[in-house]
Amino acid sequence: MRIANGVLPILGPGIPAGKLDILVALDPWEALRHLRLAHAGTVCFVETEVMPFFTGRSEVGEREVANSSPVDSINQLPLQINWRNYRKDAVELYGTANMANYLAGLDCLTAMNLDLTDDYKKIFITTIPKSKGVMHL
Repeated sequence: MRIANGVLPILGPGIPAGKLDILVALDPWEALRHLRLAHAGTVCFVETEVMPFFTGRSEVGEREVANSSPVDSINQLPLQINWRNYRKDAVELYGTANMANYLAGLDCLTAMNLDLTDDYKKIFITTIPKSKGVMHL
């Protein structure tokens, strides 16, 4: 997300390098992948559960998985990192892990003391059609 003058003008791609204000990553690998967009004041909300990162396939077709974890690398960054198991919490609250990104978005708005919750809900419901049946507005 990029926030300018209290408005959510940009979500996702289209954020230039060094201009990312808030990083919501539902996998620690995803957080590492988007670091080129961050700046010194970027605030990160990152899922605690690490998904397997496939680095390639062997000659017999088996997937090769990275042996390292991105968590240590992320914790060494000079950024504000907020960790939470969004998938687990989404299942507990809404019955589906599909709402994990919604919870992460609410966390970042709350942490930044931004009164954009209603706008965020509208944007979320518009961009994530699966949320319509689960959202409690």
